[in-house]
Amino acid sequence: MEIINMVITSQTGAYLNVKELIEVAKLLGLESPDDIAAVEEAIAREGPVSGDLQLASDLCLGLAKKGHGPIWDLCSAIARSTHVDNMDTSSRKQLLGFALSHFDEESIGELLNAWKDVDMLMHYEQLIISTETYPQNLSVHGSTVVSLPVNSVQDIWSLRDTSELIQDAFKEDEEKTKIHFESLQSILSEVAEEGSTEVGSSWDSLLRENKKVVEFAALELPWLLGLSSKEEYGRKIIPGAKAPPGKHSISIRFQALINILEWLVWNGIAPRDELLISLAKSIMVSPVTEEEDVLGCSFLLNLLDAFHGVTVIEEQLKKRERYQEVYSIMNIGMSYSSIQNSHKEYCSPDQRRGLLLQKFRDKYTAFGSDGKPVSLRDLYSTFMETALSCIIDDFPERRNLHRLLSSLSKADDAHTEDLKKIRSDVWRKLSAFSDNTQLESNIKVYALEIMQCITRQNYKNLPELISEVEPWEDCDEFYQSKIITNTQGADGSSYITSTLVALKSTQLIAAFMPDITITAEDLITVDSAVSCFLNLCEAATSPVNIDALKDVLEEWEVLFSSGIDKEGTNITSSPKEHNEWNDDWDEGWETLPDELIRAEGKEKQSLLIRPLHRCWMKIVKLLITHSRFNDLLHLLDRSSTNGLLLDEDDANSLLHMVVNVDCFMALKVFMLLPHEAPRLLCLQAVESNLKERGPPNISNVDEHEILILVLFSGVLQRIIFNPALQNFFSYMCYLVGQLARICQEDLLKYRDSKTSSPNWCRSSLFCELLLPCFVSELVQAKQCILAGL
Repeated sequence: MEIINMVITSQTGAYLNVKELIEVAKLLGLESPDDIAAVEEAIAREGPVSGDLQLASDLCLGLAKKGHGPIWDLCSAIARSTHVDNMDTSSRKQLLGFALSHFDEESIGELLNAWKDVDMLMHYEQLIISTETYPQNLSVHGSTVVSLPVNSVQDIWSLRDTSELIQDAFKEDEEKTKIHFESLQSILSEVAEEGSTEVGSSWDSLLRENKKVVEFAALELPWLLGLSSKEEYGRKIIPGAKAPPGKHSISIRFQALINILEWLVWNGIAPRDELLISLAKSIMVSPVTEEEDVLGCSFLLNLLDAFHGVTVIEEQLKKRERYQEVYSIMNIGMSYSSIQNSHKEYCSPDQRRGLLLQKFRDKYTAFGSDGKPVSLRDLYSTFMETALSCIIDDFPERRNLHRLLSSLSKADDAHTEDLKKIRSDVWRKLSAFSDNTQLESNIKVYALEIMQCITRQNYKNLPELISEVEPWEDCDEFYQSKIITNTQGADGSSYITSTLVALKSTQLIAAFMPDITITAEDLITVDSAVSCFLNLCEAATSPVNIDALKDVLEEWEVLFSSGIDKEGTNITSSPKEHNEWNDDWDEGWETLPDELIRAEGKEKQSLLIRPLHRCWMKIVKLLITHSRFNDLLHLLDRSSTNGLLLDEDDANSLLHMVVNVDCFMALKVFMLLPHEAPRLLCLQAVESNLKERGPPNISNVDEHEILILVLFSGVLQRIIFNPALQNFFSYMCYLVGQLARICQEDLLKYRDSKTSSPNWCRSSLFCELLLPCFVSELVQAKQCILAGL
């Protein structure tokens, strides 16, 4: 990858040659999907540096679909940019959703704000399509506040940058500013109270200080108010729009009003009663259900003047004709009046909602005192069973369960113990549900992801659930209680993750082992996981099976990435790294330069070995058995930055397997491994082969690979100073000369040709990287004459 990065950054416009750069990467052995994605990432990151956001956005969309996590920050930046042409809101939301599944903690606030902006634009897009209308420029005395035309959602997005220019224009003409601001204040006053922001700002100061307010009031608000005022839009449904809880579909009027309310809330501005009343009325349109009545009246609970809510309910009662609808609004009206009139001291919406919750609890307390069995725990238990049964029958319908779990998210001091008991009941039912062996695997995965979300365990990769299910607060003790421990006593949150990994692993091997089920118990410790995996390998009879097993092992790495198994045994260091030193440790190194001795000391540091190295060794053996040596090289190369796949014992076994088959392939393998003893044995085997047979007859690609791996493994200087490896050093010099000759012939062959060109990729690789590195190594080893200096 260093070579690719150097080519991209060192030559102007090189990043534009995407296909050619990928071909270069393949020549360097970067052929796997992950490797290609890393190359595309490097190209995408160079795009914004060179001012090419379009190429960067196209690559980011492709990488997001591939699930390439490291690109999340660029995806986020492009999704929020106003300078990317022709990017629709769906693509922006896709990029933001991907970023939200891989973000760091510092970026969450920024990403969620951007998500809200894009979500609002998607609603605008639905309204534009449904009504075939666009926001119009607000004109005052023949002068428009927003001078740019608006013909699409992209134009609205672009105004995020130009609204600063609008404010600058206002500052230049104070008289014009006064006229425009008076008009904007009049429009804002239709939906919000002046001075109702969190800091109590007036409309004038808010318009001068906040460009978002100017843009919304001048462009979007007049359009939304126009849509909400038309009678025909009260019944026209928006196809495919996501309805709120308690409502099966939404009208254009409701969508326009809810967009206004959302914008006010996001910007800390209190809505006028008239806006909330219009919103409630847009919901309670006949034919109306009891759920829609409850939803509509819940908005009325936020009114500053409760009498306005009574008036709305009375109007509904007068115009309804169906018995069920009349009965529903009467019940709702009685509850509403009771809340508003019985306790005058509860004047704020928050207090009234709190009172409604208190009345709900008091009602069930009263039932209990009368000897009836209806209690809050029973109520939640019943709802939970119903919601879970609905999931089995109709998996896509999940919002009832999400709302039920979210209702338990916040703890209050007065009912902490009650909440703990209810949460315990709910968790037991959810846990039992996920343990049901009769469930389809996708439903079990969903149930376990829900459990991860509400306990805040590994939930960053669940963006859809994060938006619908609130994690439970103040329940750290609950996480560690017996409620969430399995029968083996393992930690509950880890058990959830283990179960998820086990389910996914079972799906991966289903094609060739349909009768095998991997369980969480198989993954409790490193030893149990190794035993399970070795049993799976017995059934692997084809290359496709090996790939599936490799994917299984990658899934398992998540559980053991800390390097310590569940029993607390440190298994990250190779046993060979802990040998006792004797007094003769430096014997035989007296002739080495000081720099080389210091470098040697650094490499004696402890090496991190992956906990599942025995499993990886089995994969390595299977790849060798099926003569998949290139796949072996790629596997070792990709894993070099995340801990070693093999310990030294594994490496010694691997040496005996490969060196007798192809010592030059063994050379490539051991240049990717840091274990000194088997690496030296491999070099000695190649030395012996060269002494007996001379240079091998291999392809140019192999020659490139050998030279690259030897140079970047850091062993060349040791070879130079080791008299027992002189044939090998001569071979390295031969390779450099051979490749130099090929490059020169290639350049001369096409020097005067106008129809074809030399292989610039191969030539650049050798001339600009490999040759300078080789000469540098010679100079460091004080072989200046050989280096030509």
